Amino acid sequence: MITTKITRIVEEPQVEAEVTGSVVAALFGLDGFRVLAAADAGGELELLVETIARVVPCPDCGAVGRAKDRRPVWVRDLPIGGRPVVVCWHKRVWCCPHALCSKKTWTEQHPAIELRSCLTDRARAWAFDQVGARDGAVSRVASALGVGWATIMRIVTTRGAKALRMACRRGFSRPSPSMAAHEVTGQQSLSCHTTAPEVFGERRFL
Repeated sequence: MITTKITRIVEEPQVEAEVTGSVVAALFGLDGFRVLAAADAGGELELLVETIARVVPCPDCGAVGRAKDRRPVWVRDLPIGGRPVVVCWHKRVWCCPHALCSKKTWTEQHPAIELRSCLTDRARAWAFDQVGARDGAVSRVASALGVGWATIMRIVTTRGAKALRMACRRGFSRPSPSMAAHEVTGQQSLSCHTTAPEVFGERRFL
C-alpha cells in the first residue's frame, strides 16, 4: 500500500487536477515509469510515480528480489502546461530471498534519474539545449524548472566543457551552439583555442 504523501504544502487545501490519469501520464511520458497520482501545490504540479518493474533479480546471486519497503525521492522534470513539475519517485527497496546471499537489500535505480540528482536526465538535457542551442536566458530556464540560477549554470558549464573538449579533439576551432552552451548575458562565451596551454588534457576552455 502506498502511504507517501506527495503534497508538501499542508496549510492550503490541495486540489486534484482534472487532467489526472491518462492525460497527465501521457504528458509525463518518462519511459519506465507510471503516474500514480497528481496534485497541484502552490502553482507546481506534483506527480507520484513508480517504475513499471515487477521482476528484479538480485545483483549478486540473480534470485528474484522481494519488495521490502518504499523510499520517496524528489526530483524535478520538464514543465507541463507551463508549470514546473516535481516528481516523487516512490522507490522500491528490494531484498534477496536467500539468507546466505551477501546482498541483503538494495534500492532500485533508473538511468533517467541519477543518484542524488535534483533533475531528471532529460530535464538537464533540455536546460542545456535551451541555453545553448536556443539562446534562452539562464534565469528563464531556471524558472521554468523551478530551480535556482546556479543549478542551470552548473549544468551548462559541465556539459559545455565536455562538448568543447570533444570538439577540440576533432579539430574544430569553435563548436556550434548545439554542441556547447554559452552564457547569453553578453559577458562571456565559451570557445577553445588551439594555441592555449593544456587544460582538460588538450586545450584551455575560456
